[in-house]
Amino acid sequence: ATTVRASADTSRFAAAPHDLSLRYAFDDGDAFSMTSRRHRGRVGDVSWSFSVEPRVGWGGNFGESRQYSTAGWLAALGPLLSPHYQVLMSLGRATGYVEVAGARTSFAQAPFYSEKNWGRAFPKKWWWVQCNSWDDGSADAEELCLTATGARRGLLAGGPIAREEEVALIGVHWKGEFLPCPAVEWTVSPWGSWRAKGNYEDYEVEISAETDEAGCGVRVPQESGMVDGARETYNGNLKLTLRRGGADVVVATSSRACLETGGAFDDEWTARSEMAEPLRSIAYNVKLERAVADRMADAQRAGVVDVPGL
Repeated sequence: ATTVRASADTSRFAAAPHDLSLRYAFDDGDAFSMTSRRHRGRVGDVSWSFSVEPRVGWGGNFGESRQYSTAGWLAALGPLLSPHYQVLMSLGRATGYVEVAGARTSFAQAPFYSEKNWGRAFPKKWWWVQCNSWDDGSADAEELCLTATGARRGLLAGGPIAREEEVALIGVHWKGEFLPCPAVEWTVSPWGSWRAKGNYEDYEVEISAETDEAGCGVRVPQESGMVDGARETYNGNLKLTLRRGGADVVVATSSRACLETGGAFDDEWTARSEMAEPLRSIAYNVKLERAVADRMADAQRAGVVDVPGL
């Protein structure tokens, strides 16, 4: 059975502008809330409560490394890019339970991941791959995290000069290093096969994933409202190869990868990142992008600017 709740009453929703903290209460007692360290709620015959120990964000380990806007600092500014996208936690450890129709599943130190989207529009089509749980024996895979995605997204959505572009990223956290790859090539089928590769400095990342499961529907926002517009599995087969200077430094496999496709995805999609200028020069110069992001964060702390999402 599938439990779906929806409400147009936004007065019952609350969220923090700069932290992961939100809650909602339905008028019949169902409710949910979440922070970066605690998730709990009840919707129909489904209830859950678990704590999260944050390990890795987007940029490195929490408490050790600066965290960055996933799609670059420009992605957090107004209606320029839609949707906005932020990986909140590449790796955490969750302990608690989920209960469905009286059947409780408990877990301890389970791998945890979270991200969010917001903005004026959703991509016309997209793919997504995520993994932070690797098979035993995968070399150097401890605290290895992967997030990869590609989309046909909007620029200046809703405006008179709105346009679209195909963009992608591959982000890898490994041994305290953060390897963001904005230049990505991919071939992805409507369902069943994902292939992508990207580069960052002298690193090359290649991912190959597949599934023969039917997957489950995912509700996503469209102009008509929330619809089952994507498919996803949490049991995908994935191989990640990380090379440096042409030599393999990590070859990791997983049978627990998250794989997704969505939108108007009818044929095999072969493309590469085609970000428009001047965004391309900023995003592809990772050191410049990070320097500007640091200055923006300093200005926000000083109260000069207030940008939700940074």
